[in-house]
Amino acid sequence: MTFSYCRREAMGKPCFKAVDCWYLFFDAERFFRNELGDELFEQIFMAPPRPRLVTLVDLIAQATQTIKKDSDSSDVPSDRRH
Repeated sequence: MTFSYCRREAMGKPCFKAVDCWYLFFDAERFFRNELGDELFEQIFMAPPRPRLVTLVDLIAQATQTIKKDSDSSDVPSDRRH
């Protein structure tokens, strides 16, 4: 795993475990505090992680919406089908 991946893993934000994973190699906390500011750093790294079940339910809902959106956009009126 590369540090560049960990910096942007969570929809453009750092993985919440990045400080824990990289602290042996450099002062990852200082790096992220400088890059993100204290408030965003606290939101990402100090907030309790979401329960896996909640995350899974959210991902299923997103996938369902994407599938529905894709199927709606590919619908062709019946008089135009061959």
